[in-house]
Amino acid sequence: MSSESRLRVIKAFIFSIAAAFLLPIRVWAQTDIHLSSVSDEQTEYESGAVPNDLVGQGGIGVEARAESEARAVIHEALKQHAESIDISAYRLTYNEALALWKDVIYWDGSLFYAQPYGTTREVNGYVAQIYPRYIEHETEIGNALKRVVKECITSDMSDIQKMIALHNWLATNCKYDYTYEKYTVYDALVTGSSVCQGYKDAYEMMLRYVGIVEVGTASGGNHTWNQVKVGGQWYNIDVTWDSNAIENGPFGRMYYGNFMVSDSQLRKNHTIESQDYECTSTLYDKGGWWNDGGRNVNSAVVPVNGAGSYRLGYERPNMSLIYRSEPTGAEKVVHVFNNADWVYRNGNYITYYPNCYGVLIRVGRYIFVNDAKSVYLVTEDGNVSAIYTYENTDGRKIFGMRERHGNLEIQIGIEPSVSTLEVRTISLDPYVEDSEVKQIRDFVMRMYRTTLGREASADEVQYYVERLRSGAIDGATTAQYLVGSPEFQGKNLSPEEYVAAMYDAFFGRGAGAGEIQYWTNEMSSGMSRKYVLRGFVNSNEFDILCQNAGITRGLMELAEGEEYEVNYDKLGEFVERLYVCALKRDTRPSQEEKQYYVTGIVNRTMTAERAAKNFFFSQEFENQHTSDEEYIGRLYVTFMDREPASAETGYWIAQMRSGLSREMVLEKFAASNEFKEIMKSYGIR
Repeated sequence: MSSESRLRVIKAFIFSIAAAFLLPIRVWAQTDIHLSSVSDEQTEYESGAVPNDLVGQGGIGVEARAESEARAVIHEALKQHAESIDISAYRLTYNEALALWKDVIYWDGSLFYAQPYGTTREVNGYVAQIYPRYIEHETEIGNALKRVVKECITSDMSDIQKMIALHNWLATNCKYDYTYEKYTVYDALVTGSSVCQGYKDAYEMMLRYVGIVEVGTASGGNHTWNQVKVGGQWYNIDVTWDSNAIENGPFGRMYYGNFMVSDSQLRKNHTIESQDYECTSTLYDKGGWWNDGGRNVNSAVVPVNGAGSYRLGYERPNMSLIYRSEPTGAEKVVHVFNNADWVYRNGNYITYYPNCYGVLIRVGRYIFVNDAKSVYLVTEDGNVSAIYTYENTDGRKIFGMRERHGNLEIQIGIEPSVSTLEVRTISLDPYVEDSEVKQIRDFVMRMYRTTLGREASADEVQYYVERLRSGAIDGATTAQYLVGSPEFQGKNLSPEEYVAAMYDAFFGRGAGAGEIQYWTNEMSSGMSRKYVLRGFVNSNEFDILCQNAGITRGLMELAEGEEYEVNYDKLGEFVERLYVCALKRDTRPSQEEKQYYVTGIVNRTMTAERAAKNFFFSQEFENQHTSDEEYIGRLYVTFMDREPASAETGYWIAQMRSGLSREMVLEKFAASNEFKEIMKSYGIR
């Protein structure tokens, strides 16, 4: 680590301690550092959020190999949502472990669900365990992030293109919460309403999720916003205020007045009381290429791909579609729209609206734009074609446009007053059906054919297409729904037929004899069909099928015990055996008696060991007044399936005479390998 980096780390750590005394009460609960004694050699810490200068610098004096190994352990554990992370082997101090932990979280946006605080356990001056904490609503937030990336981002985009695309999405999909009760990432990304804290945290999470990790925070005047480093310079970005600026306007407005600006520019309408970084570059203060140099264009810039972006230019009465090359910054006019004069004529009365009300939006891989009379589809190669024209001669114009639920909603009226504008809907199916929707539709129909052996109805296709397209579900979820459905289960497939169906559905091919034999052997040994299904759902082959359909595969997880098949008949025999061996019953137990234990073991509310113990300490057993010798004999028969030798009985009697209780003796038998083999023979694992 360089001397400059070390100085930054030390300064940041001192700042983190000082900041704890300056934070407002609501944040204090998340960032204060609490110390509590666990033992003379153990101390537990509540670790708070670390300022950005501390993260991204590696460890503080951490030996390189230990740091690398510990980093890998922490990273993998967080990927697995571990409740605790054992780093005792690396002899890291609290400060070293804390910096390394935050460093892992900070630099990997896919770990968005890991909170920037948690607890640690320290032994002899070194951290032994880290106990992470994870965000609430992880699934919903994760789906929202996937949806945003799918709609807005391509992997070849530049950082500024990604920042613009995410700024546009958040500014148009989140509204300010004037109840002042919503302030989380969940509120901003999922419910669509938040105060500035939610905007700021959501934008930061989105940036890191797509690989832009040098992000800071500034605040002042009871308000907070982001700072982002681009091209070696830090800039302020306030998505909240940009969103507020377009909140009550026609659909599709975009404002970049607080995007990529310096401190001096921001101070014209903000109060800066604290900031992670000074933003001194004034490069974009008078307007960047994304807002046409500050002229009267209020439409978003739309990144096409990593090669360039589209924006609108306006010289009344003409509107231009302009393509900007990302590598060179060169711009060229792709198309000129001659009907771009937003003016209302009523006899001799003429009203001019000087701003450009053209809207440029991206829907998946498609781009749409409007002028005063028509809506156009724009391809990546610059071809422009009208898909809708307002033919009436009543003087009304198109003032706004947005995408909602697979449709375009356009606003038509005499003036750009939202309350007077009529909303009309244009279906996007004819324009996107050949690619995005068709790919997902084909995926759904194929899954129905390969799993259920029939064609999906129109309603069934629509149900899955809408949810897969929005990111509400993924390929793994779809597969589990279909294979787990009563319709599929009702087929009563043999093990061989089940495996063949899995190969067809998830690998897109037939199975070889050896492949079928492998999986049927697994099932014969007690592995469940869910265990087999997981192997296919989480495979690379199914991942490729999902990628080709333009959807996320996801992962199939099994709950504890689900990897094993439940054999109710064998479980019933196990329970009947307990009645015979432990209670010496000469009649079969009632169905209710047997079902009680079978249900408990299946639902994992009771272990087989606990069930056996219940028999030996039941009132029925107590009423038999067994001697210690008889008690030992029944334990051998129950837990080892044999009678004891006289020496064995004598040994346990001696143990009981020396103070070992009946319960303690039983627990030793229940933990024996012999009983484990008995349970295994009945399908209990």
